Amino acid sequence: MENKKVSVIIPVYNAEATIVGAMKSVIEQKYHDWEMFLIDDGSTDSSALVIKDYLKSLLPDSERKIFYYYQKNAGPSKARNFGIGKATGRFIAFLDSDDEWTSDKLQLQVSYCENKKNALISGGFNKSIYESKKGEFTEIALNQLLLRNNFMTCSVLIDLEVIDKKEVFFNESQKYAEDYRLWLMICADYPCIYINKVICMSITNKYNYGASGLSAQLWKMEKGELSNYKYLKNQKKISILYYYIFSQISVIKYLIRIIKVKIRK
Repeated sequence: MENKKVSVIIPVYNAEATIVGAMKSVIEQKYHDWEMFLIDDGSTDSSALVIKDYLKSLLPDSERKIFYYYQKNAGPSKARNFGIGKATGRFIAFLDSDDEWTSDKLQLQVSYCENKKNALISGGFNKSIYESKKGEFTEIALNQLLLRNNFMTCSVLIDLEVIDKKEVFFNESQKYAEDYRLWLMICADYPCIYINKVICMSITNKYNYGASGLSAQLWKMEKGELSNYKYLKNQKKISILYYYIFSQISVIKYLIRIIKVKIRK
């Protein structure tokens, strides 16, 4: 029997107020062939209790597809890599504990994978859509992704029939923009598309940057992005010229973000 299961990986850290909303958005998917891995990254709040209480309220068909693990605090990259190691599905999808999916998210993405051999499929986050005037989806080349990271982690689905599972891992020593590095490495060697439709949202209405959590650390995020470009150059995925061009563009965009955050305050 063909494997069409989606392995959903959710790192959890002090998410007692939002984790049930994230879990519900998976359980309520129109696409039912999924498994969910909750990796508690050393939460100090009641996240574990909230999760276990919610699991008790579920029907057996849903409850048996959800797996909870606890690790000492080591960051979301290690948590995601742990989940990837446990995954048994053909597809891997990521969801943050303070985000949620539209009910057709997995259905849409799996159908695109079956019709087109794409390694990575993303889509819109909150009210942000990349290029809605150019059809149902946009093919994303590496140069486009270098210019703008359109792949929010909660929107990504990866097809392991196209890309080897060994290539899907997050750099655990990198705290900022580590997900962007993975998307860039995949996009450098494999076809990727962006569905021109919002498929995930923030439960807390956070901004893409300049809000709570890691995104508030704008300069650290910028350094992470610049380190990604250097990594691609060293891996010979981009030329030295492209490295300098996109690094300069990144710094300019960083300065614009700083101005926007100050205006918003």
